[in-house]
Amino acid sequence: MKKLPLLLALALAAPAVAARTPPPAEGPAARLLNSVLRVPWSQRLEEFRKASPDASVEPFHGDGSVTFFHDYWSHRARRESSGIRREYYFNMPPALGESAPVLLRAKFTYGVPGPGAPRPAEVWDALHAALTRRYGACRPDPEDVPVFGVLTLWQRELWHASSGEILLYQEDGSVGLLAWSPDVVRLEKAYQDQRAMDRAVAPEWAVHKRAVLQQALTRIRQDGTPQWIALLDRWPDDPGKADTAMRFRIGIEPLREAANPERRDPDLQGALYWAANGVLPGWIDLPRCDGQTVPVEVSVLSGLGVPYYEASLNCARMRGLEIEQRLVAEVPDSPWGQAAMVELLLQGFSRVTCDQTAETFRLVIQKAPEWIPRLKDPVLQRTARLCLGRAYETWWSLAQARGDCYAGDGAWARSAGWKEARTQALSICESLVKEDPNGFEARQLRFTLPRLLAGVDTNCRHDYCIYD
Repeated sequence: MKKLPLLLALALAAPAVAARTPPPAEGPAARLLNSVLRVPWSQRLEEFRKASPDASVEPFHGDGSVTFFHDYWSHRARRESSGIRREYYFNMPPALGESAPVLLRAKFTYGVPGPGAPRPAEVWDALHAALTRRYGACRPDPEDVPVFGVLTLWQRELWHASSGEILLYQEDGSVGLLAWSPDVVRLEKAYQDQRAMDRAVAPEWAVHKRAVLQQALTRIRQDGTPQWIALLDRWPDDPGKADTAMRFRIGIEPLREAANPERRDPDLQGALYWAANGVLPGWIDLPRCDGQTVPVEVSVLSGLGVPYYEASLNCARMRGLEIEQRLVAEVPDSPWGQAAMVELLLQGFSRVTCDQTAETFRLVIQKAPEWIPRLKDPVLQRTARLCLGRAYETWWSLAQARGDCYAGDGAWARSAGWKEARTQALSICESLVKEDPNGFEARQLRFTLPRLLAGVDTNCRHDYCIYD
């Protein structure tokens, strides 16, 4: 084979040489990039402490606002040298037992430099060139990257590396690199699935509620008036999907029947109230926010002891918990009274206006131990116990707060018993998991249990009522 002239061979080889050229060995751009390349992904916290004894480590304190797993962390390690601030974020993968914190993301920042130091814009250009040489073209201004809490990235570009993702960003006059392990994406999906589950109710509880509603309708059909029995024939298969006018029309009738002074059967009255509860809308949107444009049925229902309260958002009205409270007071051992107990615990006794207290966890902690032994159905008992565990968890988490936008400093929650609240929450949660490791409650607790076991704030606000 004929050999190429030496100069031509060198010219053709130049791009490949350039692609392998490392960034400058000195300067903030090199220090930032080297910091990212040396991140020991998935290293356990204790291993990191031994390898980096100069780093300060602090535990997580929630502010009630975390909505993403990648905003969430259990410990943060910090150190600063040579003008670079290095932050390492650890978190606990979901488990039904102990889970050691592992390193999942890191942030390296070059702040406002002193006299003679490179300006942030120069560092940006050097990093952009070095990252492009190493990983190829970037994705400019990506929309689908983690926001990592309150980080406001007004300029950002993303590179995909074999070890994870690297984001070059500018923020408040500084330039830096944000990197995260591939595990973050997987855990984020699991966490969002978890949050969807948290917002839902246990399938067994939903089935139980429908069954109790059918019991109530059967009871009414046995002893109700001909007019009401005729109305039952028009009862929607799925009240939640019926139009609001129909739900009002059908829901008002059992309340009127229950208010009939000739009705002396408390059990039948309870069935009527639970039937109304099952069809009346919990929330109605108003066409205007003038406080006057409300359906006439709202006034009728208020006269029947079922008021709709003004909700602060979306020009809406929301039904209170008066039906559930009445059932618990009058027929606590009936199927409808027992279901109402659990509904009150799930709602923290205050669906709308926090009229009793913002600290609804105290109401749950007060009432649940009294009610749980009275509940006859295992589904109701498990649901109520989970409510009690969450209430204790809420109390303990609020006591950890440092500048919560709603709860402020957690000193007010550190009343007698707050330290034992974690022990109580742990005991309840572990017993639920032990009884059914694959059950709904156990699946809900995968992210909570490791943090409770380690004494790391869970950021739980489940039973803290906020009305603004």
